[in-house]
This record gives sequence, structure tokens and C-alpha cells, in this order.
Amino acid sequence: MRVAVNISYNGRNFSGFQYQHDFRTVQGTIEKQLKRMHKEFNVFMHHHEHAGVHAVEQYFHFDTPLDIPPEKWKFILNRAMPDDD
Repeated sequence: MRVAVNISYNGRNFSGFQYQHDFRTVQGTIEKQLKRMHKEFNVFMHHHEHAGVHAVEQYFHFDTPLDIPPEKWKFILNRAMPDDD
């Protein structure tokens, strides 16, 4: 199943969206949660943002063997995001 997700975030405390080995990124945070639920997966972003940039309606997708309704994924991933002040 391919799941498309639309997210919004304040990028102030992130080093951009795209995964970077030694930096905190939005993609890295999302992947950390997905790793808890999957053995293997890939996050495909539709575009990337730079450090400190905020996003409204940024889309990405991933493939999953889990039979979870698409609307539940937004809840699952939102619960995993850190509560930055």
C-alpha cells in the first residue's frame, strides 16, 4: 500500500526536511517513528526544505505492508513528532 501524507511543521529546530546523518531533520524524525513499525521502508519526498524553513502542506509518501487506513497515518505520525517550544 502506498501512503501519501500531507504535513505542516515549524522548521525552526530542524536542519531541513531531507535526512542528514548528524543533524535533526523532519524526515529523520518521521523515519524514526516508521522504523518502530516497519523492518524496511523508504520515504519519498515531493520537495525538500532548508534549515529553519516552515512548511504548510508538504507532501511525502511511503510504501507499507500494514493495512492501516490513510487517515490514521497522520495521527500516528503527529503523535511521534517532538513537542518543540
